[in-house]
Amino acid sequence: MASEIIVNTIKAPTTGANANKVIIPSGVTLAAPGHIIQTVSNTYTARFSTTSTSYVEVTGLTTSITPASTSSKILVQINTTYSINGHGGLQVYRSQGGTNTLLSVGDANGNQSREVAHNYLASGTTSYGSDSAAITILDTPATTSAVSYKLFAGVPYSATYTLTVNYQFSEANTSYAAGTISTMTLMEIGG
Repeated sequence: MASEIIVNTIKAPTTGANANKVIIPSGVTLAAPGHIIQTVSNTYTARFSTTSTSYVEVTGLTTSITPASTSSKILVQINTTYSINGHGGLQVYRSQGGTNTLLSVGDANGNQSREVAHNYLASGTTSYGSDSAAITILDTPATTSAVSYKLFAGVPYSATYTLTVNYQFSEANTSYAAGTISTMTLMEIGG
């Protein structure tokens, strides 16, 4: 039978090495629904490009987390800058036990691709700017095993297109071109 303690306030000591701290022993998880249990973050600074008509992993940005509870949710936040000379976009996958599961894309509609972010550069345009994508997904992996989250990019309409991440498609060594970064942050939220 589980024990229960009912209190109004837990106070930490005000002096000493552990002043103003309530210590949770190592290996013990404090289950507080709705609260952040842990945070993992990754910053990707390299330049990535693809001409693949299938979506491929943006290597280097993949981030892993091991949930403390099967009832936890994982808040996935991705910020990236990408550029293209045609049609293309991004997808997000959860990878668990060797299986990739596509997360949060638009509804199916005929031959349209299904993505979490999309960019289209009109035909004949010669100036290739960059788009920013701020992606937020609340996922429920229902496991205490390690899970990874991956950003995929692709140009499903034609291999003549190129999609780039962290730099402009028409990059030149000039003051108006820039290298940028992509970040992924995972937060375990108590369930």
